[in-house]
Amino acid sequence: DSISAQTEGPLKPDYAEYASDIANAGRHLLGLVDDLVDLQAIERDDFGTADEEIDLADVARRAAGLLAVRAAQAEVRIDRPAMDESIPVHGEFRRGLQVLVNLIGNAVRYSPAGAMVWIRLERDEARGHVIVADQGKGIA
Repeated sequence: DSISAQTEGPLKPDYAEYASDIANAGRHLLGLVDDLVDLQAIERDDFGTADEEIDLADVARRAAGLLAVRAAQAEVRIDRPAMDESIPVHGEFRRGLQVLVNLIGNAVRYSPAGAMVWIRLERDEARGHVIVADQGKGIA
């Protein structure tokens, strides 16, 4: 990221692109390792999650905020829940955020330039629901 930001001075365009590719590959690899660690943890017999009260709308807004730069670079807009929207639920904030970052990130990644990703919330008697919809071509 420091190389891409060119903090030590300007780079030739092809070097800047190489640095960006290396940084992206590193982030992708780190994400794969994190996914493997999470999968291993989930498969353990003693796996559990924290039960805390969280605001599902806040989690969704934060996930969208974390992806704002990536979405802007891809020329994709994210329509997130309004600041006055709130859906209190019980769950684990960190894991909920991780799931939504993955879902919204995939929606941004596979949407064409100029597209919109929508994040909607619903509540029934016992549960809160997050719906992530996009304009990508979907799974064939």
